[in-house]
Amino acid sequence: MGFCADRIDRILSQRNNIHLQKCTVTSDTVQFWGEVHKFRNAAEENPNADVCDMAITVLSLPHSNADIKRVFSQMNIVKPKLRNRMGLDTLNAVLWI
Repeated sequence: MGFCADRIDRILSQRNNIHLQKCTVTSDTVQFWGEVHKFRNAAEENPNADVCDMAITVLSLPHSNADIKRVFSQMNIVKPKLRNRMGLDTLNAVLWI
């Protein structure tokens, strides 16, 4: 999904016109963009496809890296610097347990 100047212009235009589309759900962000994604006009095209793709991509990004930090913290407990000979398979097995 590249963002060339033409695509950015289409996204901005679609964002400015999104209020013209009638949506039944406006209080839930995920449901709103799901409804926008399913919408088709008379030509069976989605006039908001670019802005919808961008919104779904942004909504799928993790909002926190706490899970990754937690795994590294557990890894440092299981394999401190003194246990540096522990293999990757053993480390993975212990972390899974």
